[in-house]
Amino acid sequence: MLILTLKLGRELPFIVRYIEAIRIIGTTRFLDLKVFTWPPPWPPGIDIGALPTDTDPPTVTEIGSTWYASSAQRTGVNTEYKLLMLTHAFNVWHTMRVTLTTDARNVRSRSAIQQIGATFERIRGANVPANNGSVRDTAYYSILRKEWSLVCKDLQERLQKGVNSSTK
Repeated sequence: MLILTLKLGRELPFIVRYIEAIRIIGTTRFLDLKVFTWPPPWPPGIDIGALPTDTDPPTVTEIGSTWYASSAQRTGVNTEYKLLMLTHAFNVWHTMRVTLTTDARNVRSRSAIQQIGATFERIRGANVPANNGSVRDTAYYSILRKEWSLVCKDLQERLQKGVNSSTK
């Protein structure tokens, strides 16, 4: 039995499915969907803003809680899915910023985030419980609207090269 706990209206989960084999290979989601309001609340942090809607989409978001089966890792699935999500965030919602985070110790995940074009910002120490009972440090990355066109072009080229190399 799978139980999902969502922050009502602040998360949008996806199941990643391998179409040819008709099997689920992972999951990912938009998290922390925020709509900025003006004037901003004062003091900062006291209000999380209105829920996003079709007519008032999120100003900023995070992509995360990503998991892929080992058979899907290092195959281009993450690149393709992140391109789809980022395209939606920047081209449909007109989001200003997409944040990506991971456990600072997770070298593989950090490498994958950097490979999709996100910029490393910082390590936030001791901010959430880790699965192993410790407290984790979180690595923060971002893609800003002004960076999106170059990130998009690079992701499309990487996917095209992957397709070309797999068909030869």
